[in-house]
Amino acid sequence: MKFYKELCNYYDVIFPTSKPTVNFLSKNLKENSKILDIACGTGGYSIALAKLNNKVDGIDLSDSMIKLAQKKESDVSFKSLDMLKIDEEYENNNYDLIYCVGNSLVHLPTLKDVENAISKSADLLKPGGEFVVQIINYDRIINNKIKGLPTIERTDENVTLIRDYLIKDDMVFFNTELITPENKSFKNSVPLLPLKKNIIEDFLKDKFHNIVFYGGFNEVLWNEDSFATIVRAVKN
Repeated sequence: MKFYKELCNYYDVIFPTSKPTVNFLSKNLKENSKILDIACGTGGYSIALAKLNNKVDGIDLSDSMIKLAQKKESDVSFKSLDMLKIDEEYENNNYDLIYCVGNSLVHLPTLKDVENAISKSADLLKPGGEFVVQIINYDRIINNKIKGLPTIERTDENVTLIRDYLIKDDMVFFNTELITPENKSFKNSVPLLPLKKNIIEDFLKDKFHNIVFYGGFNEVLWNEDSFATIVRAVKN
């Protein structure tokens, strides 16, 4: 789609790699850990973790994102791949950390798909390996009928991303508008699963323990008013 092709050009400007996120992801890693970054985008976090002497694989459904990631100088193995097919590409009991950040998991079409993605990630992890997911706090979105997220404005680059929500039936429609430095507007609407904390916990509890929910990458604990829902869990 034209919107996503255009978004790729500004992805690193709009979503720069965050040091608190890198610190959160790497907190319990030993040197030379094996990591899988699911929905890696243009590879910012994959590359940051690889620089900490880890072996990283990064996958994304978008060919455009992966091509941009591959152009960056790094030792990361980037591949265009559906997160529901990771079991076809990678070996079980192989990774020390698997993570999926950036509100990516809720782009899957059904709750069953989310459950499958979590289950397949568990299979790929070594016993004691960690699984990390970050999404928007949909408990807050639904309960308070939130109509949007703060607009992202990068004034130095003259790029703006407007983000609105429309709650309808059992879905949340994420309506975005990208305004480029040339003042061109690109709009998009995508349905998202309003994935609540208790559902994620139900999907995790059979294969994971030490399941802890946070409201931010600063490790503040989750509550219903948290902006984000972040979970760290340890494979049984």
